[in-house]
Formats: sequence, structure tokens, C-alpha cells
Amino acid sequence: MNPQRRQLLLGLGALPWLSTAGAAVRERVDVVVIGAGLAGLEAALQLSARGAKLRVLEASERVGGRLRTVERGGLRFETGATDVAASYRRTLARMSELGIKQQLPAGQMATALTLNLGGENVAVTDWASTPYNRLQGEARALPPPQLLPVLLSKTNPLAQAAAWTDAAHAELDRPLAAYLSEQGVAGEALRLAEVGANYSSLWRTSALDAYRRDALRKQAGSVGGVYQIEGGSSRLPEAMAAKIRDQILLDSPARAVRREGRRWVVYTDRGSIQARAVIIAVPAACIGDLKLEPALDPVYAPLMQQRLCTAITQVHLRPRRAYWESDGLAPAMWCDGALERVFSVNDREGRPERLIVWLNGAGAERLDALSREDLQRYVLLEMQRLRPASAGALEVLEVHSWSKAPWARGAYVEIGAGQCAAVKEALAALPARLTRTHPGLAFAGEHLCFDEPGIEAAITSGEAAVRSVERSL
Repeated sequence: MNPQRRQLLLGLGALPWLSTAGAAVRERVDVVVIGAGLAGLEAALQLSARGAKLRVLEASERVGGRLRTVERGGLRFETGATDVAASYRRTLARMSELGIKQQLPAGQMATALTLNLGGENVAVTDWASTPYNRLQGEARALPPPQLLPVLLSKTNPLAQAAAWTDAAHAELDRPLAAYLSEQGVAGEALRLAEVGANYSSLWRTSALDAYRRDALRKQAGSVGGVYQIEGGSSRLPEAMAAKIRDQILLDSPARAVRREGRRWVVYTDRGSIQARAVIIAVPAACIGDLKLEPALDPVYAPLMQQRLCTAITQVHLRPRRAYWESDGLAPAMWCDGALERVFSVNDREGRPERLIVWLNGAGAERLDALSREDLQRYVLLEMQRLRPASAGALEVLEVHSWSKAPWARGAYVEIGAGQCAAVKEALAALPARLTRTHPGLAFAGEHLCFDEPGIEAAITSGEAAVRSVERSL
């Protein structure tokens, strides 16, 4: 870890009352923010600017949530969100205030690709003519990684992402695979499109949600370019946290939130904190860990479930030698077997410096069932099977499963087939109903903002949560 980053994180945790670990600590503040990801930090910064006395509780040892920059073996890389599009108005404004700059990706993804079907390697340039290509018509010319994006783009009825809530599109709330099949997409095309798709499964995700996400992608790319954060994605939450460092507690999970009279009381392992308002800014899958009194209306349940969070598992590898020069194939791979996708990240001179084995959904869940040691061994052996020249040439730098991360339990949001109506109803109930039943309580997070993508969704939701609790202050 970068020494400056380490100093910041240690500073965030070095508060006087941490020395009394285990003692009952009573504190009275205006607002408790639970979670120091982007949504919670944005809410905290806006409240601090209004003069509110805060306590921010973060369960993990770091700030940033699903923004996570890692430094291993002299390399810096990301395991979480990275993209900042020119359309991210709120994000760019916060970055500008904090003096954080954008940059083009430091490491460029290689475009050359090796396809592996049934254990046989094929250069992507040979795909159209290979006997392994059983597609028909226009689809035959599309390499497998391009199938799903093209199919979604050609069949998407949503002019804007926000249109996903229109009643006219309700019939799309069914499995994406089933809907595409009805549009004439053949079974082989669906099989290939499923591999490496950024969803849990084409049979589990809602077609309506897939089109929402496709529309968001188009909207983000329609205005200017897409950049990354100079120095790593973690710089943004760390800079946000530095402005309120004395108000943040790391390694401090909230256990219960209870209404007592006209105030809220948040219970932690170190004691309780009284507040006029509470903002719960934790991932959807983790909300159920909090004991909330009074209990929430069941109408909110669709917003607070594991099913909203896509499983992603990554294995970052460093090549010790250029084994691809021996077999004459591109290091990046797409496989219809266990590894699905192997990205190749080039250095600034265009040389491969890192590989990323990246699995979503069921593939990630299968790897997650293994121990870390067995997972590493399995990936290296599978790479050797696919590319014999890679034997002994790869070093594991990092294994990261977002589903196994205890304070995340999944990555970005997706809506399961048949769940869009319930999610829509739950969103409509917030915050007006919550204001009546739980005055001074608000939620924030990407899972509450479906009309913005990624980082921008988190920032936007933090801002909305502040508006919800303002009258309680």
C-alpha cells in the first residue's frame, strides 16, 4: 500500500475513544452515517458543510466501499469501479473541489483476442471462418464477446434509462434469454452471449433491467469520453474522507438502529450513539445485518436483497515471461469453459503487464466455493490447460471476490426477472413514506438510484439522502 494512503487510513481510525475499546461509549450527534463508501461520504460531506455534527461508521478497515485500488508487486490496479464519464456531473464537481484529476486508463486493455471453444484455440480474426462458429446470418460475423452488446443495442426499446419505469415496458420484466429468444436469437448465440456476460445469468436477469443498463451505458458514452481517476479510484473516497477524518470510525460496524423517543440510537460494539437522523449507506445485501426498530415496511424488501448484487470474482496475474510469443496467440482470451474471460492489460509501451481472470454470476459462484489456495491453484492449472506455454509463467497478484467481501457481498446492481415492478414500487415509496414511519431515517447507495450509472449513482443517492433528513436537523 502507498505510504501516504496507509497514513490516511490509520489517521481515520486514530480517534481518542478507540483506546477505550469494549467500553460503553455514549455520544450525541446530529447525524450518524452508516457506511463510508461514496454514497455515505457524499452525504457526510454535504451535512458537514451545513454545520451538522457527524459520526460516520465504517465496518471495514478502509473507506471507499466498492472503489478499491490495490498495490501488489510494484503494480497499481483496480478491483472495483473505475469509470468516470464526462456526463458524471456530480462526481466531476466533487473531484474538482478536491483537486482530483481525470486521466485516460493508465493500462490499456489489449484488443487482440484468442477464443477458446471446447478447449481449442482460435484467433479472433479467424472466427468468421472457423468450423467452431455455428452462428447464422449477421451473428456469424460477430465475435462472441460482441454478441450480447450488439443484441441489446439492436433490440433496446428504451430511449432513455429512466423509461424503464414506464408501464408500456412492463412486459419486458422477464428473463433476458427468453425475451431474446422470442426476438429470433438462436440458442447457440444465447449460449455464447451468456459467457462472460456482465450479469448473474441471462436467465436470471430481467430483460427490462438489461435494457436499462444498456441505455445508461449509451448515455454515459454520448457526452465526451470515459476516464479514470488519476492515481487510482481509491483517491476519491480517501480525499473525501480526509475532509472529515475526525468524524469517521473504521472497523466499527453498526449492529442495530432503534428509535427511542424523538431520537435514533445506533448501537455498535463500542457503545451507542444518539442522533437526530441516521443515513444507512451500506450495500443492499448488507442492510439485513442491521437490526432496525421499528421494522421497515415489507414494501422496501426488493431494495435490500442479495439478488440485487452481481457476483464478480477476479484473479489478477503477472506474467513472468512472454509465453504468448511461444504459441503465437494473443494473451487476452475468451473461453466457453471455466475461466470465461482473461483480460490483458498493457503498460504504456503496449506490453502485457497483467492478466485478469474475470468471472460473473454462476462462474464466480463456482470459484467462490473454493478456498483461496485451491482457487489460485485451479486458475493456474486451467490457464496451463488452455495455454500450455503458460506453465510456470504466471504469478498470482490478487484474488478478489465481491460476493465474499463481508461488507459488500456483491458488486454492481442488477434486477432479477420479474422483480422490476416490486423495485419500482419500493423506490416510489421512498422517501415520503419513510418520512412518515421513520422520521429522520434515510438510505443511500447505488441500489437506490437506477437512472444514473456506477459512481455517479452513489454520489447522487448520497445527495438525495441529505435532502430526506434535513427537516430532522
